[in-house]
Amino acid sequence: MLFLDVAGAHGGPYRFQQVPDGAKVSVMGGEFLYVKAEERSWAIVFASESNNLSDDARTRWDEAVKSHGVNRLYTRLNVAASARDAELSDIVAHYDPPMNRRG
Repeated sequence: MLFLDVAGAHGGPYRFQQVPDGAKVSVMGGEFLYVKAEERSWAIVFASESNNLSDDARTRWDEAVKSHGVNRLYTRLNVAASARDAELSDIVAHYDPPMNRRG
């Protein structure tokens, strides 16, 4: 899946683009998703945002692969921090990704 359209609890859809394995991630601000994709289904394991996707999009990647079998990274460019925060909250409220849970 090159693109992934995800719903929010109150909005969306939000379109994310897959980052190919080994490809550089944009230095722009945006949101990112760690996804476990299977033949006919997918699950968001972690959702976050950053002022610089290149610096932050892979910070928990190894943990996600080992503990949840994540195999896809998706990004959505969004420079406005307030928009990123609102979209991220909406997505997390809808999907409840396991790596976003506290405790």
